[in-house]
Amino acid sequence: KSTLLRILAGVESQDRGVIERGKNLRISYLPQESMADSAEETVAGYLRRVSGIAALEAELAELEMRLGDEKALSRYGELRDLYDHLGGFSFDRKARLAIDGLGLRRIASDRKLSEMSGGERRRLSLAGALLEESDVLLLDEPTNDLDLPAIFWLERFLRKTGSAVIVASHDRAFLDAVSEKVLELDWYFRTARVWTGNYSTYFKEKSEELRREHDEKVRAEEERARLRETAEEKLEWARKGAEYRMPDKDKMSQGFHRDRSQQKQGARARALHTRADHVKKVTLAPERDRFSVFFEPETGQGTGVMLSAATGGYD
Repeated sequence: KSTLLRILAGVESQDRGVIERGKNLRISYLPQESMADSAEETVAGYLRRVSGIAALEAELAELEMRLGDEKALSRYGELRDLYDHLGGFSFDRKARLAIDGLGLRRIASDRKLSEMSGGERRRLSLAGALLEESDVLLLDEPTNDLDLPAIFWLERFLRKTGSAVIVASHDRAFLDAVSEKVLELDWYFRTARVWTGNYSTYFKEKSEELRREHDEKVRAEEERARLRETAEEKLEWARKGAEYRMPDKDKMSQGFHRDRSQQKQGARARALHTRADHVKKVTLAPERDRFSVFFEPETGQGTGVMLSAATGGYD
C-alpha cells in the first residue's frame, strides 16, 4: 500500500504501466516515515513552506515590482487567485486550528523542529499535508502518533474537505468513519477492485462473496464427480453388453446387441465426461495462515491477564 501511494505521489517510479495525472493537479502526500527537514526551521516556517504559501508570497512580492509588464500582470492575477483559494490571508489562523486539533496545542509557532519529539514532528507533517488545500490527499497511516481527540478531529476534517482522499490505515474504526470506497488489492490474483461503502461494509460483502464462491466450488466439484461416476457406470454397462450371450446362441443377434450396447453406452459416457469437463471451475485464493503468537505465563505476582494474539481476546 505504501509503495502504491509513493507511486501516485510521484516519489517512486512504477515498474510498468502509465500514471496519468490531470493538468495542474495538486497532490499532498503524508508518508509513514516523515520529516527529514531542516531542524532549524520553525513550526510556522515549515507549515508556510510545505503548504506553498511562502513561495506564493515571495513570487507575488517580486511580481508587484513589475506590474507594468503585461506578462507579469497576468501571472500576478493567476497567483493571486491561487493565494485566495489557499486561504493565504487567513493561513495563520487555519494553521493554528490544525496544530491544536492534532494535539500540538502547547507547541508555539516559533518553536524549532529540533526541539520537537518524533511524534510531534509526525503530527506537524500531517498538519502540513492538510493545509496544502490540494486536489488529492494521500495519507499513509495518518493516525499513527495521534490520540483519540486528534483522531476525531482528523475524521471531521476529512469528511468536510473538498479534496479527494486516499488513505492507507490499519485503524478500522477510522476507516469506517472516513471512507466511502475501499480499494482491494488481491495478493493472489494480482488484481485491484473497488468496493462502495466503508470498511465494515466491504468486510461483510467480501465475506459473503467468499462464502458463496466456496459453496459454488463445492457444488461444482460434486456435480463433476457425479457426472464422471455416471460415465463410468455407462462404460461398465457397455462392457457387460459386449459379454452378453443370447440364449439361442444366435451369433448374429449377439453381435448386434453387443455393438449396439457398446455404441450407445459409450456415447453416453463420452457425453457425460464432456459435461464434467465443462462444469465451471471455481478457483479460490488459498487462505493465509493465521498469525498467532502464544505467550507463556510467568510465575510470580501479576495482574492475572494474558493477551492471546491468536484469538484477539483476553484469557
